[in-house]
Amino acid sequence: MFEKIGKASLALAKDYPTIYRELAIEPNPYMSSYGSIEENMLKEMSKDENMKELTKNEQKKLLFKMRAFQTGFLVMVVNRNIPKWLKDEDIEEMLIEVGEELAKKFKYRALKNAISSFMPEGEYSASSVIFPLGTFTGGQSSIPIGGSKALSRRMVEKYKSLGGKIETSCEIDHLEIDRNQVKKAWSKDSKGYYADYFIGACDAKEFYTSILKDKYTDKKYSLRFNNPKDYPLGSNIYIGLGYEGTIEDIPRTVKFPVDLVNIGQNKKTINYLQMTHYNYEPDFAPDNHTAITVAINQFLPELYRWEELIKDSKAYTQEKKRIGKEVIEAIENHFPNMKGKLKLLDVATPQTYNRYCKAYKGAFMGFWPTLDGKSLVHTGKIKCLENIMLSGQWLQPPGGLPTALITGKDTVMRICKREKVKFSYD
Repeated sequence: MFEKIGKASLALAKDYPTIYRELAIEPNPYMSSYGSIEENMLKEMSKDENMKELTKNEQKKLLFKMRAFQTGFLVMVVNRNIPKWLKDEDIEEMLIEVGEELAKKFKYRALKNAISSFMPEGEYSASSVIFPLGTFTGGQSSIPIGGSKALSRRMVEKYKSLGGKIETSCEIDHLEIDRNQVKKAWSKDSKGYYADYFIGACDAKEFYTSILKDKYTDKKYSLRFNNPKDYPLGSNIYIGLGYEGTIEDIPRTVKFPVDLVNIGQNKKTINYLQMTHYNYEPDFAPDNHTAITVAINQFLPELYRWEELIKDSKAYTQEKKRIGKEVIEAIENHFPNMKGKLKLLDVATPQTYNRYCKAYKGAFMGFWPTLDGKSLVHTGKIKCLENIMLSGQWLQPPGGLPTALITGKDTVMRICKREKVKFSYD
């Protein structure tokens, strides 16, 4: 389409420069209907395989860039400002070539947007996205039955079956330390817990600042927490929805373009939504209903905003409801058959993770890998303390559930080695 328009416009400018000047340069009433022309061109663009993944605004920007280049180029042709060494066939080739270069920037847009939505603004490594995709497609990882909650419950059952005891709702406030040994952990409700070894399976910032009271600082973590540019944090908004019906013809996770959804991400308004349904999980919803989640990643600018917003509980609640409403409207616009069948269940924000998990700034994972930042593989050992260790996803950012499980196993192996006990998976 662009090639045909380019060639036709070039022929008009060369053969009928006066007419072209009248139509394209001088003010006139003939172009007042450009809006309808633009709409027709956008419809044609939407049929192109390389353009289907673009939002309407992105299509408009691409069309305008091509139009602006073409107009400027053809004005040079009309005014005979083209160098003599440039032949007619070179002019035509150059016009098409630049148009193709503009279009190339929008190729594989779905892949670019998929990766960019997981990463903050700037020069970042996509390895944290590519690695899990590789293990998943290679059959080395999968989705646990019942989700992470059921996985946690199975771990609890296994732990109890081996004689372990679990006590919840006892947030640790401080430690009783004698020289290089932790003697007792004290909870906020003044309960004391003795142990041979203590494992901090929690947020790293919370561990060093609130539990160790900044008395046993770690240079590697201090460097990262004090340099958010090279070691940024990420979180998300997680919207839970109930759908009255079953979903058979939509992939488990689908990403689709949206317009006019006023939700910030990477300091910009989002252009896509990522929706996941759990039709394959019979216990997630009543019969003939389906649970749906929508995840919208949030980065440092948004994390600061949520920190401020939660100070006003009324405004915070209203914002969650607004986001839920806009997400439902966006889904209904993209999937008309869902209209009137979606119900907002809850909206989790970065501050939800902070409230439940004491997650620093609401970060739901560790530091994002950047090109300037150094990778981190931490042993979890605490300098000057022999019987307490840090475990979890913060030992190997960017973390995640598999990393947390692996580091937990590694921590137990280190204790077994120190106690000269053979480690066993059984």
